[in-house]
Amino acid sequence: MEKRNNNMAVASLVMGIIAVITICCLGLGVVCGSMAVLFALLSNTEEQMDNKAKAGLITGGISIVLSALCLIALLFIE
Repeated sequence: MEKRNNNMAVASLVMGIIAVITICCLGLGVVCGSMAVLFALLSNTEEQMDNKAKAGLITGGISIVLSALCLIALLFIE
């Protein structure tokens, strides 16, 4: 059987990578990370989540957490 390409899973992976790269840009890291998580959840049409969607979900979650920690650190430093 030929495996079909899931565009939402690919979008989740791309947004997750962009989110990790832009962690230091607080707003952009959170927005891209949120979009990565959203796209990963929307791509789940079968019983199992695609590996690309899993990677997007993980990278999006990590970038949201790290961006939030950077924001908290900036608030306490100033």
